Amino acid sequence: MANMIQYVTQSKQGFAQKSLTEIDVAIFAQAAYFNFLDLKERRLSQFAQLTDSTVAAKITQTNWFPAKSQALVLALSHSPRFAPVSWQNYMQKTRHATQEQFAAMTFDLGQGDYVVSFRGTTSTLVGWQEDFNMSYLPTVPAQRSARDYLFEQMQAHPGRYWLVGHSKGGNLAVFAFQNLPVDLQANIQHVYSFDGPGGVPQQSLLENRVTKLVPQTTIIGILLTNETNFEVVRSDATLIFQHDLFSWQVVQEQFERLPQTDWLSQYTQRMLTTWLATLKPDVRANILRNLYQVVGAGDAKTFAELGQGLPRDLPLYLNELRKMDPLVRQQMHVATRAMFGTMAKMLRPNEDK
Repeated sequence: MANMIQYVTQSKQGFAQKSLTEIDVAIFAQAAYFNFLDLKERRLSQFAQLTDSTVAAKITQTNWFPAKSQALVLALSHSPRFAPVSWQNYMQKTRHATQEQFAAMTFDLGQGDYVVSFRGTTSTLVGWQEDFNMSYLPTVPAQRSARDYLFEQMQAHPGRYWLVGHSKGGNLAVFAFQNLPVDLQANIQHVYSFDGPGGVPQQSLLENRVTKLVPQTTIIGILLTNETNFEVVRSDATLIFQHDLFSWQVVQEQFERLPQTDWLSQYTQRMLTTWLATLKPDVRANILRNLYQVVGAGDAKTFAELGQGLPRDLPLYLNELRKMDPLVRQQMHVATRAMFGTMAKMLRPNEDK
């Protein structure tokens, strides 16, 4: 069975000869994780220019799967289909004060066709904080940035647009589409969310142009929604590692489909939906703010730094926990008991689902 990298090496026709496929847009979603700031400093703006393995390694070293990402860069640089593609309008924000992690870029396919790709969550702590904030806020800063980015891009460069994103990037793509002015929405050909949290639009005029794909044991893709209006694809990885797009199995020009998610994903979705319903938004916010304060006692900015500094910073974290408001401690205790109670209830035979 093939994966995205093999698809790239086998693709011979350019986008002028063969229209966008599902795998094409997944590749652009994955490409959003490349270090475009480094490429900007090197004055590189086209896949054909990325044949140097040293450059490929540098721009993918902070990706979740560096070796696979590096192989993808090199495959793209030699591909008759992808090598001519350029990018423009790269924007990146990492703001700790407002808890925002956002990045987007626009790929120019030529002939007035563009793919806007929104980056998903990176290993930064602020990125994960923003993800958790989605559980109680109506909107988060990255969503508003995505809306504004897309509006300005389409105003400056009229044409046909596809919106894509993996993980949180998929959520941003859907949000930006929903919140565009109607006249600009008409120029959106399709939106793809690859294992992104949250639902899809319910309005028929928008829903028909949104495709959400999740792997069989999806965890990320069923967060923040109790809906099942997504399509399921086969991954050759296990559990949370199925979130990796490189593990999704390719059949010709699309991902291999499965009839539904597996029991673990279905159980997790029911459990989380039921559990979160027991926690009021202000309680969720209070707990999360205090947990952020505990983690912020150290100087870690990424999960790697958090792990490396744990022996040194553990006393700081414990001290923050001891200083925590008794009310918050009680809220955390009640929330934890409710979570385990919900987990047990959902596992009982003959339990109403």
